[in-house]
Amino acid sequence: GHGEQGPTALLGSQAVGWWAAWYVVRRRHGLAFPAALGLPLPLPRGLARVFFGGMLLQVAVLLIVVLLPPPPDLVSPLERLLRQGPWAMWLVLVVAVIIAPFVEEVLFRGLLLGALRRYWSFPWAALAVTLVFTALHASQTRTYWPALAGIFLCGWVLATLRERSGTLWPPVALHMGFNAMAFLPLLLASSLR
Repeated sequence: GHGEQGPTALLGSQAVGWWAAWYVVRRRHGLAFPAALGLPLPLPRGLARVFFGGMLLQVAVLLIVVLLPPPPDLVSPLERLLRQGPWAMWLVLVVAVIIAPFVEEVLFRGLLLGALRRYWSFPWAALAVTLVFTALHASQTRTYWPALAGIFLCGWVLATLRERSGTLWPPVALHMGFNAMAFLPLLLASSLR
C-alpha cells in the first residue's frame, strides 16, 4: 500500500539511527564504547523477572491496540516478512527478540543516554533518548498513535531501569520480553496458516 516500507527500508532506517547514535556519542562526546556499555559480568539476578515484566508491559500496550485498533491498511514490514514462510518466522524471532533489543539498548540507553547524562539531568536526557527511540520506530507504526505511545512508554521505562540499576542488563531483558510478547501473536498467526 501507499506509504508502507518493506523490510529492507526498515532495516536501513534502523541502521542509520544506530550509526547516528554511535557517531554523536563517539565524536561529539568522546565517550568510548566499553565505558558506556554498562554490561558487567556475571549477569545480575532477577533478569527473568524483568523479562516477564517486559511481556506484561507489552500486554498493556496490546490491550490499548485492541480497544483502539489500527487502520486496516497498516501492515507492518514484519507482518509482510512473516508471510514469506517459516524461515521468516525464525529470522524475525532472532532479530526482533535477541539482536535488536541488545543493539538498541547499547546504543540508546548505553551510549546515547550515557553521553547526555554527562550534561543533562536524568529526566531531560531520558526524554531526548526516548523521543529519538520512538521516532526511529515510527517507520513501523506510521502515525498510529497508540503504538507510538506504547513505544514511548517502553523507552521511558528502559531509560529508568538503566538509571536505577546502573547496568544495561535489566533494560536488555525488559526489551527482549516486550518484543517477544509483541511478536508472539504474529508468530502464532503465521504458524496457523
